[in-house]
Amino acid sequence: MDAPKPWSLVDLTDHRPDSQLVERRFGIVDKPKVVSHRFDHHFLLSFCFSNWYICSNVTGILFPLYFYPSGDCYANLTSIYTSHPTLPFVIIINPDSGPGTSTSDGQPACIPSLRSAMPKAKLIGYVKTGYGDRASSDVQGDVDTYAGWGEDILLDGIFFDEVSTDGYATYEAYSTYAKGKFGNDATLILNPGTTAPANYYSIASYVVSYESTYSDYKSSTIVGGDTPLSNQVVMIYSIPADSATSVLDTLLKSLAPNLGLVFLSDLQDSDVYSAFAPDWESFPAALAAADGLS
Repeated sequence: MDAPKPWSLVDLTDHRPDSQLVERRFGIVDKPKVVSHRFDHHFLLSFCFSNWYICSNVTGILFPLYFYPSGDCYANLTSIYTSHPTLPFVIIINPDSGPGTSTSDGQPACIPSLRSAMPKAKLIGYVKTGYGDRASSDVQGDVDTYAGWGEDILLDGIFFDEVSTDGYATYEAYSTYAKGKFGNDATLILNPGTTAPANYYSIASYVVSYESTYSDYKSSTIVGGDTPLSNQVVMIYSIPADSATSVLDTLLKSLAPNLGLVFLSDLQDSDVYSAFAPDWESFPAALAAADGLS
């Protein structure tokens, strides 16, 4: 991820969340100013709220907004943000398996409300790539459409779906193209839904290393090393409804705060992205606890 690198944080080791905020995700930064004193816990939480892309030891929420809004413009989402303001949120905007043809209704019309209610959240547009088979002109056309939305509904980046793991050159070109439209600090996510080669991490903010059911998930699916956990995303659905709360707690304690982003749902199979899950409110609360933010 191309993120601002304004200064170093030093000597924060006695605080939670874990205070090695910069080096693990971004390496050693330029040092026009070095802060050598200790900050209190409340300052650190405030800093993470304003600069969550730097707070490497915080796992955020990825939420696929793939369903039409009701009249309240996703109040179930914005209320959770209000309740957990230190949690990072990345929201996938997906009007019609892509940008669609109209910005006057549906999801685009709700973006100003989402921006107002969730000022630190990143909103990114859904683009399918057909596992490398979709025409590049169509992929770039969707990126162009999102980039052409008016200033009041402009997005922060792109979620590339249906990503092939053997097409690095293709996705490097898409990444470069998207950054040309949204800027070098754009939030870009590649979704192969499975383990991807290490070089994919050099062209995206995050890579989805797992997207499937709870029954098929294994902790060995996600690995560290040259595929850093802090830039991985895990999306797990079909969590057993009768034990969703305990499963959420167990899963999140194994993932947070080292994973980049996570999405968990107890909706089943084909319905997984069609609505807010029954246990939706428990998910952010459990994640905040696993992150050490509550």
